[in-house]
Amino acid sequence: MASAAGNKGLSGRKRTTPEDLLEHATHLELENWFLEARVKTLEEDGRKNRLKIDDLRRELRECKEKLEKERNQVATYRQDNRELIASHEQMMLRWRKAIDEKRALRASLQTKASGQN
Repeated sequence: MASAAGNKGLSGRKRTTPEDLLEHATHLELENWFLEARVKTLEEDGRKNRLKIDDLRRELRECKEKLEKERNQVATYRQDNRELIASHEQMMLRWRKAIDEKRALRASLQTKASGQN
């Protein structure tokens, strides 16, 4: 029964004449041609997508490299700033010490001067 249904043409009647078989063969050839065209299209789309993926991966890699460089520059900048701040703090401490010493010297000289008068 299944084989009888498989031998029926587009019209639903059994294919027995050469014309019926030729019609069915033509239909199968067209279907085959469309399927091959679809496969080629999908393969080409797949190639294009792989190229796009490769481009995006390359772009991502470049972006990560740039980001890493920027992070390193920021870290260097921060370290330089910390060193500069520490240097300025040391300088301020030296200035304060010098100012305190000068004040003490001035006070000492004033007490000596007032003791001699």
